[in-house]
Amino acid sequence: MKILRLNLIAFGPFTEKVIAFNSNYPGLHIIYGHNEAGKSSALRALQCMLYGFPERISDDFIHPYAKLRIGGTLCLSNGKILEFIRRKARVNALRGADDAEVIDESELLLFLGGVDKSFFETMFGIDHARLVAGGQEIISGGGNIGQILFAGGSGISDFRKIQNELQNEAEALFTPSSRTRRINAGISSFKDKQKAIREAQLPGEAWEQHDAALSEAIRKKRAVEAELGQLQREHSRLERIRDAFPAIGRRKELLTDLEQYADAVLLSDDFGERRRELLTNLRIAENDESQAVRKLEQIRQTLTEADMPLILLEKADIIEDIYKKFGAYQKAAEDRRRIEGLLSSEKAEAKAVLHRLPKSLFRGFPGDFTLEQAEQLRLESAEIVRIQELSSEYDKLKTIKESTQEEIAKRSLRIERVKAQIEEIESHRDTEELRKVMEDARQHGDLEAHYEAECLEIRKAEAAAQIALKKLTLWTGSLETLEKSAVPSAESLDRFESLMKKAENEAEKLRANIEDIEHALTEIDGQTERLRLEREVPTEADLHDARHKREENWQVIRKGVFPVSENLADDYEKKVQHADSLADRLRREADRVAKKAALLANSETHKHRCVRFKEKLGKQETEIAGLADQWNTLWEPVGISPKSPGEMRGWLQRQGSLASQSAVIRERIVRAEQLKNRIEMHRREISRCLCETENISSDDDSLSQLLEKSRRVIARMDQIRVRRDKLSGESEQSEAELREAQARAEKTAQGLAEWRTRWTKAILPLGLEAEASPREANAVADDLKHLAVKLKEAGNHRKRMSGIDRDAKEFTQRVKALTEHAAPELLERPLEQVVSELNARLTRAREARARRQSSQKQEQHEEKQLQDARKRIADIHAGLAAICEEAGCRDYEGLARAEEASSHLKRIRAELEQTERQLRKFAGSATLDEFIQDAQNVDPDDIEQRLKRLAERIAELNQEKSESDQIIGSERTELKKMDGSARAAQLAEEAQGILARLQSDAEQYVRLRLAATVLTQAVEKYREKHQGPILKRSGEIFAHITLGSFEGLRLDPNEKGDGMVLKGIRPGGKNLVDVSGMSDGTADQLYLAVRLASLETHVKKNEPMPFILDDILIKFDDERSVATLEILAQLSEKTQVVFFTHHRHLLELATAHLNKELLFTHSL
Repeated sequence: MKILRLNLIAFGPFTEKVIAFNSNYPGLHIIYGHNEAGKSSALRALQCMLYGFPERISDDFIHPYAKLRIGGTLCLSNGKILEFIRRKARVNALRGADDAEVIDESELLLFLGGVDKSFFETMFGIDHARLVAGGQEIISGGGNIGQILFAGGSGISDFRKIQNELQNEAEALFTPSSRTRRINAGISSFKDKQKAIREAQLPGEAWEQHDAALSEAIRKKRAVEAELGQLQREHSRLERIRDAFPAIGRRKELLTDLEQYADAVLLSDDFGERRRELLTNLRIAENDESQAVRKLEQIRQTLTEADMPLILLEKADIIEDIYKKFGAYQKAAEDRRRIEGLLSSEKAEAKAVLHRLPKSLFRGFPGDFTLEQAEQLRLESAEIVRIQELSSEYDKLKTIKESTQEEIAKRSLRIERVKAQIEEIESHRDTEELRKVMEDARQHGDLEAHYEAECLEIRKAEAAAQIALKKLTLWTGSLETLEKSAVPSAESLDRFESLMKKAENEAEKLRANIEDIEHALTEIDGQTERLRLEREVPTEADLHDARHKREENWQVIRKGVFPVSENLADDYEKKVQHADSLADRLRREADRVAKKAALLANSETHKHRCVRFKEKLGKQETEIAGLADQWNTLWEPVGISPKSPGEMRGWLQRQGSLASQSAVIRERIVRAEQLKNRIEMHRREISRCLCETENISSDDDSLSQLLEKSRRVIARMDQIRVRRDKLSGESEQSEAELREAQARAEKTAQGLAEWRTRWTKAILPLGLEAEASPREANAVADDLKHLAVKLKEAGNHRKRMSGIDRDAKEFTQRVKALTEHAAPELLERPLEQVVSELNARLTRAREARARRQSSQKQEQHEEKQLQDARKRIADIHAGLAAICEEAGCRDYEGLARAEEASSHLKRIRAELEQTERQLRKFAGSATLDEFIQDAQNVDPDDIEQRLKRLAERIAELNQEKSESDQIIGSERTELKKMDGSARAAQLAEEAQGILARLQSDAEQYVRLRLAATVLTQAVEKYREKHQGPILKRSGEIFAHITLGSFEGLRLDPNEKGDGMVLKGIRPGGKNLVDVSGMSDGTADQLYLAVRLASLETHVKKNEPMPFILDDILIKFDDERSVATLEILAQLSEKTQVVFFTHHRHLLELATAHLNKELLFTHSL
């Protein structure tokens, strides 16, 4: 079986996430997800898809329980496919692909091949923790070959732990030499109980004597308790009065003090705080008032003395503007000096240019040529552009002429060479028909490979079917006969299973009822026997029998049949006494008599019920036998003797699977024959075409060989055609390019002649001859252009100097006018000093204005403060008047005395209240006045003596009560000892409980010992069966994973010589390494090698199952990781391998080193 698709519809962090495992091979599928990507959730989802959701799951943090869904598609090796959706539900959890149709779990079980969840996780799954545990198990086991092979084959990595747990649990129950183990201690306890039962016997005398003593002791105890209670109450009353004397005295003092403060006013608790707060606030407000008055006087004095020049403040904008522009004035003066230097430099450069120009330019000017006349030499822009364009055109024409001449020579030579190559090429033949039949053969793929694969699948399916047929118990016929057999339907199985189970359950209930009744009868007999052992309980029948015998004796005496002897009289007297005794005992022991009668009645009832249940059981067993006959008759057409319906359900599933396999095999055989016929047809067509095209005989070649020959022929003909067409095209292209080059050469020569005429006319303004080159003309034109630039820059400099002079004059006049108006005393000073002084005076004037404004604001603020302080003073005086009225004082000077008097009054009342509460506790149920009056009637000097006498008498009575309690306990103990039967019954019941626990512990001990023995035998049998092939393959895998560090594995005798242990073989075969000498990582790799070898063996004999690995390579280096991935890739050719990992580098290693046909990567 392999997984084709895992659809994470709604699970964990996933919604509609699909992982498709589609591939021709089972393949190695690496599922990569970074941390928090949901790798663990995907792994749990795969397990839930196959085996259902657990009761509680942590993957519902996005999707609620009811919405959890996982889809899956599985495929068996016979091609059968199952597509389903798993829901989180208690019933009908498996649905079809539409999530509506209910699928029976048995259909999925057929695909799982009977592998349950536990076996799947151990056999077909491994993670890093189990890998490490397996390596540690190998080391701790000392290389025991049986344990290593069994652990690898079963997937149980903690084998020794299981063995030790079985051993420890068994030894915790029982060891021969121990006395404290549960079974040992239970046996000892059971023996002790049996001994105690034998010792619990009834004495026949002194019961009435002990009973009378008990009654007397109880009477005496009650009299003592009555007197004791009365004395204890009196003692308590006197103690309370004695303890209350100080409080009564203090209450009297407090009442006297209370009279002294009768006129005091009781003030509120916060009165003192309010008084102090008002007085404090009054002092603060008066202080604020005096400070505000003082500050106002200082501010007003400052305002009177302040001086502020208004003329400067009125001209503030003008002064600031002049001060800002004074910097520009100074910079302009510096710029004028710099520009004057630049003007001199420009004139010198212009004169140098004039000296470089041709003398012929100056012929029309009289005298020496000056800079002022140079303006007349300026060229027009159009003239300069014309000269530049003609220069550029000359360069282009010259370049075209040279390149065209070279191209003409090259094209002529190329045309001659191509024509020679065309004459040497082989002739071309038509391959269209060959190409067509070849395409027809290829459109169905690799037919021969399909045919071989189909044949292989047929052989594998037939072999698998035969193996499964041999495993099908009860059947001895052929596969074809089995397919055609008319087996019973699943509904018939369900009906018989239901009927048989119902009949068996009914019979089991009847057996249980019978067993319960027999157990109850045993209990009744036991209780009856216990009553007899205690003392024979008389019944009405016993009384009737005794009276009957007494009457018979009396009749004999009355009739005088025999002489009345002394013995007869004595005998009659004894019978009368016996009958009277029985009657007395019937009255005295009525409870025991009734109990025995009830037991006898219950015994009879249970016996009748037991008979009825046994009759019903017989009928039920007859019905079961009839159902068994009908069940056997149902299977007679099949020709087998059936087992139980439950067992035959599995047999029917395997029979259905074999029937399906048989049908699939027939279909595959038909497809294989069709493939064979198609291959032969294509062989004939291709052979014919090859013979016609190349005259090749190919009757013995396979289809793939013929296709290869055809491909080579077609490729060679295509190369010839392409080569000839290419050369012909090159020849035609070269001839066309030659004609184009010749035409360009003629056109270029004509262009140069026309250019010469235009050039002569263009350079006349430069004073140059017609033969002058473009370079010379451009040099003269550049000089004239440079001369014009310099002349223009000189003019600009003159204009800039004139503007600076004008601005300086205007600025000077503006400063002078301002100074005359605002500070005439500064007119004689330099301009720089005047501007600076005016700005400084303006700054001081503004500061004076700001100080005046600030003083005015402070004046307003202080006036407001003064008003606030005076208002607060008035409010505080009003508050003081209010509390004076509250305290009854004329002014606030007497408030402190009133507050002190109120405080004393509160303290006295509080203490008085507390004292009276204390006295009420002493008073008990009496009122306070009654208790105080009662206390006053008691002499304080005599109270201690009275308490002492009461205490002495109470002690005497307690002693008498204790003695009575001892007598009562002793007598009751004696009476209980005389009730021996109850004690014996209790001991017997305890003994039965111990025996039941012993039985349970003994059964558990046997199970543990048996499990340990079975496990050891299973290990040994597994070793005997698989030691050879698995050990050999494990060694090969181990050598590959360890990169040749070990070349294999070998068995070697252990140190004691009584067994074989596994050892690693170093290269060369000379050195052996014990498993204890291997590193932890190497031991892990040894365990993995055994697991993989065991899995390969399992896959050869059973339906393949996906092998799931969870990040087992996190401790492997890159080289050993690659080697392990290569082994997993080899395994994936036989069974599907799914590898989950968080580590991207493992994905990169696999991609770089593994066969691309076997490797499939998936990302979460």
